[in-house]
Amino acid sequence: MTNRSGRSCPVGRPTKAAFLVAVLAGVGLTGCGTGEVVLPPPMTADDRAAEFQIDEGGFASLGYRLDWRGFPPVERGGRIESILTSPDAIVVHESGNATSVLEPTTGAVRWSNALSNTLTRFVGLARRDGVVLSTSESEIFQLAVATGELVGRQPLERVVNTPPLLLGDLLIFGTARGEVIAHSLGYRLTAWAFGTPGAIDHPLVVVGGAVGAVTQTGAVLFLDPGTGSLVGRNRIFGPPGGDPATGANLMFVASTDQSLYAFAGNGGAIWRLRTGAPLTTPPAFHAGRLYVELPDSGFNAFDPMSSTPAWSNPQVQGVLVGERKGSLLVWDAASSTLSQVEKITGDVLARVPVPGAERFVADSPVDGNLFGLSRWGVVAKFSPRD
Repeated sequence: MTNRSGRSCPVGRPTKAAFLVAVLAGVGLTGCGTGEVVLPPPMTADDRAAEFQIDEGGFASLGYRLDWRGFPPVERGGRIESILTSPDAIVVHESGNATSVLEPTTGAVRWSNALSNTLTRFVGLARRDGVVLSTSESEIFQLAVATGELVGRQPLERVVNTPPLLLGDLLIFGTARGEVIAHSLGYRLTAWAFGTPGAIDHPLVVVGGAVGAVTQTGAVLFLDPGTGSLVGRNRIFGPPGGDPATGANLMFVASTDQSLYAFAGNGGAIWRLRTGAPLTTPPAFHAGRLYVELPDSGFNAFDPMSSTPAWSNPQVQGVLVGERKGSLLVWDAASSTLSQVEKITGDVLARVPVPGAERFVADSPVDGNLFGLSRWGVVAKFSPRD
């Protein structure tokens, strides 16, 4: 991109906070010291597709074929922040605050609804039957999956900070003030709230019959989802380094205190594994095993009840996406590489570079469809092939 003087300027996306400061100050966001507002230009579908390079032969080696590329509307320089997949709709929310639905068979945009201005912060999506719940930090927008019609709005009594956890009639959130709150969709008000020191930045999870939360001050909480009463508590000694994972009635937390933890749903500590550096990659639970990247040993597989890994591979980094034909798929955002890993030994079977991709999600943990999200808001669907 060039400014009006013809000099080349770096292209970057201004933050919402920076944009707000600029608007209030009346000076705009500038580039190259010219006093001119510099924003990424709108990208055509062809531009966005070219930025997201896909090696179809490489994906074929993983057991997938490219089905389609979808182009939901995104703000200039924006990205997809949330995605929900189901057989009848692919729901995405982008950083400019539009929620869209793509057709699952073609990737065509069924509808797109801009819910607010670009300064409103949204925290995530949930779905209840035929209604998408697109939630900002202060309001729940209810959209018909079939048409995108706004069928309801419910204000939140607290400012929330995490994606919604939907349990029956309740949407449960963490807040920056250290509260876990449950909002009743039926009664349109807060059903309960539980306070503790420390902001809650990471998603809440279900651990057995409890709701698990971890604060930035290291508090580990387990609450009854119906009443909000405390079931158990524990602590770690630094902020979590990624989203917690659950499985086998345990919650697993990778911490910046250089430890990986396993907690029972009553707050009991099952084990702690100390490592040589802070942990910044979230763990994942799949088919009876815990998988996580550790700084000392690369990608690891654990029995959930033991802090001793079943295997480790220092040549693999990233997060578990799913399983295909008996092998693990591991996405490493740092190298933009999708790896196929033998799940019994940890050996690498194949690697596929995916330039331009930000992350991958699967709609089923085993042999599901794979969805790749690009940094410019493209959704690519890969279907299992024989």
